[in-house]
Amino acid sequence: MNNYHTHTCRCGHASGTDREYVEKAVAEGFSVFGFSDHSPWPYEDFRSRIRMDASELDSYIGSISELKREFSGSIDLRIGLECEYFPGYISWLRDIIAEKDLDYVILGNHFMRDERTGIYAGSITEAKDMYDYLDTSIKALETGLYAYFAHPDLVFTSVGEFDDVCRDVSLRICEASKALGIPLEYNLLGERKRSAGMFRGLGYPCHEFWEIVREEEADVIIGLDAHSPDHVEMAFMQEEAGRLKAEGYRIVEGI
Repeated sequence: MNNYHTHTCRCGHASGTDREYVEKAVAEGFSVFGFSDHSPWPYEDFRSRIRMDASELDSYIGSISELKREFSGSIDLRIGLECEYFPGYISWLRDIIAEKDLDYVILGNHFMRDERTGIYAGSITEAKDMYDYLDTSIKALETGLYAYFAHPDLVFTSVGEFDDVCRDVSLRICEASKALGIPLEYNLLGERKRSAGMFRGLGYPCHEFWEIVREEEADVIIGLDAHSPDHVEMAFMQEEAGRLKAEGYRIVEGI
């Protein structure tokens, strides 16, 4: 099994050292293990509480690169970022991917258009905001920068009922995924949050959304979204992968 969705303590809401994640991944038997901490953005007047600062990017890449060399015979480590789609910074992101020789980036559409003014996707309840989420998600995928769409159903977290708007948004996400060949992530951190009773709305993974993903035969990738070394569990990932395959989902293992 492979995992491409792992955070580090630099984002401010994850724990553990980089080495602890790698050692746990090796012990669990992962073949490919990717880090994709929350991307910094070159803000001039704003300090985000949920991502590394731009000044930390080199130390992030340097730390994982050193571990990649050290553990080269035991595991294939990849270096990436989880990024939103902020139009004003997309050219900066393109340059960073090339300059830092990143292995990949994944789309985590947490805020629409700009973190400083945009609504958090997990708190959306209004139709207009759902369509804003849809619009920015599709525009992001069309850039060709993103290897896959992380927790695409985050938008339904606070919704009380899966209505026609939710269904339309889901269908159009699946259509874009298929047309562009970009997998949708089944997010295992969401499963942990659901088990802990952390959702007041539909939460994620959203059952109704994933029923549509199966019906539309969009590609699915499983992500740990690990925020602690304890989240790096092969058995949990294998169990969920086996269940999804048995239910008819099109599972892809690599990017």
